[in-house]
Amino acid sequence: MSTADVFELTDALPSREWLLLEASAGTGKTYSLTALVARYVAEEGLRADELLMVTFTRAAAAEMKQEVREQLLRALNAVNAPDSERLDPWLANLRDCTADDLVLRRERLETAISNIDSATISTIHGFFQQALGDLGIRSGDAQTPAPAERDAAVANKVLRDVLVNRFAANALALDPTGSKDPSGIEKAVAKVLKSTSSNLAAELAPAPDTSTAGQWSSIIQELRKLIKEERVAQGVVAFDDLIVDLVDKLDDPALGEEIVRVLRSRYRLVLIDEFQDTDTFQWRLFSKVFDLAGVPDEFLALIVVGDPKQAIYRFRGADIDAYLRAAADRSMSKRQMTTNYRSDRPLVEALNSWLNDVTFGDEEIAYVPVTTPDSHADARLLGGGQPLQFRFLANPNKENAPKVRAALSIDVADHIEKLLKDGKIAPESGSTAEPRPVKLDDICILVRGHDDAEPLVEELRKRHIPAVRSRIGSVLESEAMEQLRLLLTAMANPSDVRRVRAVQLSWFAPNPVIVAPDTETTESTETKQDPIEVLQTKCRVWANELEARGLVGWYQVLRLDDEVIKEISSDFEAERRLTDLEHIIELLNGQLGGRRAPVSAVLRALDELKETMNTEAEAQKRRIDTDRDVIQITTMHSSKGLEYPIVLMPFPKGITSSSVSVYEDEGVRYVDAAPSIAWVDDDLDQAERKRRNQIEAEGDELRLLYVAVTRAQHQLVIWWGKAPRDSSHKGPLARILFGSTDDLEQETKVDDDEACEVLEKLAKRLGPNVSFNELTKWADDREWDAPTPDGVGVLKAEPFPDRTIERDGWYRWSYSSLSKGVRANNEGVARGGTDETPGGPELGADGEPETFAGPLLGMQASADFGTFVHELFEVIDVTSPDIEAEVRAVIETSGRAASFDADPEALAQGLLFAIDTPLDAAADSATLRSIGSQRLNELVFHFPLADGNSPVTPSALFELAAAHEDEQFSDYFTSLAAGNRMPAMAGLMTGSIDSVIRIGDASDGTYGVIDYKTNRLHTPGDVAPISAYGYESMKHAMEHGDYPLQILVYNVALHRMLQLRLADYDIDRHIGETHYLFVRGMIGPDTVVINGQRNGVFAWRPSSELIVAASRLLGGQS
Repeated sequence: MSTADVFELTDALPSREWLLLEASAGTGKTYSLTALVARYVAEEGLRADELLMVTFTRAAAAEMKQEVREQLLRALNAVNAPDSERLDPWLANLRDCTADDLVLRRERLETAISNIDSATISTIHGFFQQALGDLGIRSGDAQTPAPAERDAAVANKVLRDVLVNRFAANALALDPTGSKDPSGIEKAVAKVLKSTSSNLAAELAPAPDTSTAGQWSSIIQELRKLIKEERVAQGVVAFDDLIVDLVDKLDDPALGEEIVRVLRSRYRLVLIDEFQDTDTFQWRLFSKVFDLAGVPDEFLALIVVGDPKQAIYRFRGADIDAYLRAAADRSMSKRQMTTNYRSDRPLVEALNSWLNDVTFGDEEIAYVPVTTPDSHADARLLGGGQPLQFRFLANPNKENAPKVRAALSIDVADHIEKLLKDGKIAPESGSTAEPRPVKLDDICILVRGHDDAEPLVEELRKRHIPAVRSRIGSVLESEAMEQLRLLLTAMANPSDVRRVRAVQLSWFAPNPVIVAPDTETTESTETKQDPIEVLQTKCRVWANELEARGLVGWYQVLRLDDEVIKEISSDFEAERRLTDLEHIIELLNGQLGGRRAPVSAVLRALDELKETMNTEAEAQKRRIDTDRDVIQITTMHSSKGLEYPIVLMPFPKGITSSSVSVYEDEGVRYVDAAPSIAWVDDDLDQAERKRRNQIEAEGDELRLLYVAVTRAQHQLVIWWGKAPRDSSHKGPLARILFGSTDDLEQETKVDDDEACEVLEKLAKRLGPNVSFNELTKWADDREWDAPTPDGVGVLKAEPFPDRTIERDGWYRWSYSSLSKGVRANNEGVARGGTDETPGGPELGADGEPETFAGPLLGMQASADFGTFVHELFEVIDVTSPDIEAEVRAVIETSGRAASFDADPEALAQGLLFAIDTPLDAAADSATLRSIGSQRLNELVFHFPLADGNSPVTPSALFELAAAHEDEQFSDYFTSLAAGNRMPAMAGLMTGSIDSVIRIGDASDGTYGVIDYKTNRLHTPGDVAPISAYGYESMKHAMEHGDYPLQILVYNVALHRMLQLRLADYDIDRHIGETHYLFVRGMIGPDTVVINGQRNGVFAWRPSSELIVAASRLLGGQS
């Protein structure tokens, strides 16, 4: 590689040029891209609104925008810096100009910083959406729908309908042999449909016709057409449809020219990040719009940045061939970024030597040797072994794969122990700081798949080495799910000895095998109660608590049980257990809509939760159980873009074949629409299609391995060990170590002796920074314990004194902290004055309960979904002239509907219904739409509480509220005060009110609080009894959620704010009712009114006297 091929930030800026920057791992592409923006602003006068930057994830776009802002600030500071200040070369060059130019550059940078929000820094889909929006305005096509996530429910419904029609017309059309049942055919068609949806630019093969294989293409073609039509009919469009629509419009003689003209006139600089993840459609748009032969004279450059060695998203539709074709375009200049700012030089040089001749799926995707700055010249890991290590496990006895993995896990744990004992990390060159010990969170273990983490976690757990699986799997697949179901099953059937005995071996009871003798009891063997009978009694008590307190209240009782605490804490992964349990309880409570229910109903809800599990849903992803110093275990895919001081790669692994072939033929990409049919077209038979698909998959895996081996800063350790029948020899590591990356059809075969010899020779060839170790250990019973300092005995917990614990410090209090204290201390007192089921169902003429249907009724009930709905209401502009388009656009922009399995159209309709539901019984009363801009969203408040000289307790507040007679909630506040022993409060009362509304003008208007609630008050389903969202049911939910307490706190905050804001403030005139909107029950103007109460809308106003008295009490006034 010549020096002319290497990119430097100090090079002349590209002008009227297409430039491809190939950025190897760790070379700082984001820094370089954003620095180029700052240079174009300062040197070429680029305005913020003339900038287009696109990347492939929202997180990356947000990071890019922040980095652009920071680079502009760096550039401005450099321009303002004194001549003596030492600056990075590219920043110093900004000052290398005349005094007049320096003033001009300063002004340009200041303006760009002020206007940075006008820049288009977006995901690829967000940019296409904006472009279509502009097109709709300019072409009169005002019907362009707002986008939504792919709607699996729509696709499944259409798929079923089409297949039913096909089977009715000809049952053997897709399977002439009749060997597959309809469900098998449905699954096969669904897989092909998914592949075509992920590969938008691919064509179907074979062409649709009357042959069996052609029928498969025909049905996929029909499905894609009908699914799109169904989405458009619902007013939504999938993200990928945006790309297809815009590219299609490019071919329209009139619209195509208009698209090109508009985009060319708007953007002078276009930057595309992660370009290796592009596809044919995306590049077709950019290359046509910004064709150098047609761009205006003021156009600056189209710069794309990517690394083909890190193209690992073929399964999502990324097309590496599209990248290679763009790179080979005669208009494209190409430079390499070759300075690694991540890793130590000894590790980089070792990788350079090892991978120098490796290609990654194509001869054009070769390893690029990189250099390091002088600050990375030395190996910074001391005492932990060489920077690059190969560790080999021979398997002479042909042990199976689980035993091999267990043995490798033992060595991984041994290596970690050595690192923690002897390892230190030195500071960068030039620093005077002392080396620090290796910490647990310096270490990351990379695995290929989720299942690979288990043997590692098990071995580390045995040695008491804390590790966390980073976002691996759904909490509904965790052990906590099975444990909770085991307990609930016994609680539902406490007389069933078999089920109760199973609980003895669970997290919630003492293990009968490990019960220590009770040396303090004098109770005889004859009088000692049977442990099973004790546990049966406890299960009955827990079942009663669950029904009386609700799920969350019962769980708090469970967590305070001494035996439960002891049993859960006995395991080294106690935090993992508690995190998963609390997560499931949160999801389950949402499934129940926050309502109390008997054990049988809770058990059914738990099973429903499992049946509808979505492993990709964000709300269900397992949470990190600790923020302590722990080892991270994550997948290779998840590690892309990240870095870790020490990386361990223990398990070589082969690749799995896809059942649907995606391949290229004569420059055209195809999806095999009939993968199970042996069709032939132009000598391209089934075997050849599979071969081409497999070669592409091999290349993808090689690139994934490159991502993995380039994450480490100081040390990379790779293990090799093989079982007789595993597929390790077919994996990318085997191909690089023992085979060829030039010929991906050549199978790699290696026995233990050969592997040992190759690895030993490789380590010697690569030099002193690389080591080879042959392992012999297959079992290890040791447990590693942290050393105890001399003179320190075993720590014992001191029992709590039998008195109130004083809180001497200053704290931030909130409604929720008061509520939690109430739930923990209120020993089963029925709040709200009754344990009866609220109300009874309204009966229709036929004696059956009257019901209603609403779009939100069937949606997920969870705290995360509630937060999501709150966020939507916060940003929806109810004054928009096209409120329907506004709501749909907000949902699409959020990008989160799919993570809750929410149909975006149904969600939009539900929110629109809530916006148009009258807030009082009168049909012409105010709605959120009519209130319009007269609302303030997310009002955050802080007000001081009484100090230590005038202490106030929560009980005093509850007793005060109970003393002010209120026909709705006096009994509720009385029950709160009963038995409450929470300490005195000091510090700040804080909170955030969803919305404060004003009805009327500023001086005479009435102000009130609005809070959105997504509680599910009905049995899960799309239809609910009218009474479920009537007054009594909502009142019950209000008390159960401690919402009256919340309303009181909110009104005190509102009272204090208005006192400061309104000169003629009158509490009776200016504070109106608080409305809690149970949005699932709000179905617009047709929402039923029963006995003067609007369903779904709960209104309450504490008396003026109570608000004023509570304010004075909380402030320490008498």
